[in-house]
This record gives sequence, structure tokens and C-alpha cells, in this order.
Amino acid sequence: MNCDLNQVRPLHGDCQFINDKLNCVFSIHGRNYLFIEDELIVLHSDHSIQYFCGERKQKSWIKIFDKENLIFDLEYINPIQEPYIDFVSGYEDWEIVNWAYHLAKYINQIRDNPQAILFFNTDQGKEV
Repeated sequence: MNCDLNQVRPLHGDCQFINDKLNCVFSIHGRNYLFIEDELIVLHSDHSIQYFCGERKQKSWIKIFDKENLIFDLEYINPIQEPYIDFVSGYEDWEIVNWAYHLAKYINQIRDNPQAILFFNTDQGKEV
């Protein structure tokens, strides 16, 4: 896949470290990409997502499908040890919970509109 990220500065998207690996979704050259588990894929309308965010020390997961085929199964243990000051927040790792929620929104947006560009990157007023 030809996607030279060194030619685009800055690159806009949404990212999160999970299991000490960078995972992100971004747009470049009119296409939307997902970089997860050290693999880069072009997002398209056949992708779907399921996720579960468990509480403290429980297994959580994000699963991404191409049609009905599972292509990514990312599992992690919630690292939060102490509840947040707001006890209503519980023991979830809200950074990962929010990233999974937003990733689902991005994937569903592409399912609904395959031509959508999720993030606009500009270089001197031109979209790249």
C-alpha cells in the first residue's frame, strides 16, 4: 500500500496507545485508513466494529470485521487501579473507552457514506 506518512505534516486523525502499541485512524489522499496492531488498512463500507470495555482488571476487546470475517481482535486488560475522583465514573479507562467509541463512529460513518473523508489534512490550504 502506497501511503508515505513522512510527506504529510501535520497528519490529523485520532489515536490511542493500547498494549503499548499505537493504534490510529486517519485520512490521507482522499482515503481513510486504520492502523491497528501494526497493520494498515483502507477503511471501506464492508467494515464493522464491536467492542467491550470492561471494568478494572477485566478483559476488554475491540473486534473489527470485513463483511463477516474477523480481521482484528484487539484484547487488553483495563489498567485502571483506582477509581476516578468522580465515583460515578467507575473503574474504566476512559481514554480507551472513548477511543473505541469514536472508532466505532468513524467506521459507521464510512459504512453510511463510503465517500466520506473523516479528517481533513491541509498543506497551505490544499487538501492532501
